[in-house]
Amino acid sequence: MWLLENNIARLDTDELSAKVDMLRPGDGIHDLVVRDFKLPGTRLLRVLSPLHERKQEQLFESYARGRDLIATYSPTLDCPLRPQICWRVRDFQTKSSDCTGWEFIVSMQTSLLDSDASVTVATDLDADEVWRLADIHRAEFEKIEERDPSGQQIDPCNGTSVVLFRTTQPDLSYVEIVQPSEFHDSKLFSNTPQDTRVTWSRKLFRNERLEKGVIRRTRIWGFFVPHRYDLQSAFNCWQELQGISPPLTA
Repeated sequence: MWLLENNIARLDTDELSAKVDMLRPGDGIHDLVVRDFKLPGTRLLRVLSPLHERKQEQLFESYARGRDLIATYSPTLDCPLRPQICWRVRDFQTKSSDCTGWEFIVSMQTSLLDSDASVTVATDLDADEVWRLADIHRAEFEKIEERDPSGQQIDPCNGTSVVLFRTTQPDLSYVEIVQPSEFHDSKLFSNTPQDTRVTWSRKLFRNERLEKGVIRRTRIWGFFVPHRYDLQSAFNCWQELQGISPPLTA
């Protein structure tokens, strides 16, 4: 599914087409076409820190294997961590609809005795509406009405690891779910209160220390779903993903 050539990975399936620049993980998944809908300017699952602090990314190894695209980065002076990123194409079947998207896995390790393990991941897209799962017991979502250019803080609480964006394209919503145990805090940014362009930024492993011989790993699931029943589909996917074991650490 993934085709890797000169550090540029291309994805082309019946449902999705996209690109990833292995040397620029901060650009995320881009050049997206979903079910014939073009999403110009959309950048999904951008790994910002600690990689964005590097003057030049040091790609140690990268390869494409079927549904998996994997990149490992070498430590540098300004980033003593050894991150590994996996972009895994995945289909989600729910009671209400079928969804297509990614399982995004980030692993961090270091050769030092003590390092900051935190990772910032952001998504940029155009959305008419943004919703978050507010009550997991009642399967209730609430609409995020306020759009603050300085960033609206979304504190961790019941269900906030599930966020749904109703894109400006007709009949297309996008959902991101962070592995709940690794979700700490996030912000929703927009240029102006009326602007449809939003940025959803999350910090993973916040304030956690990483030592030699330990691997910290987390997952984010991102998928597209039709507007109809999109909230129910998002909740159904969240329920399904709760049964998946956490990524192993060593």
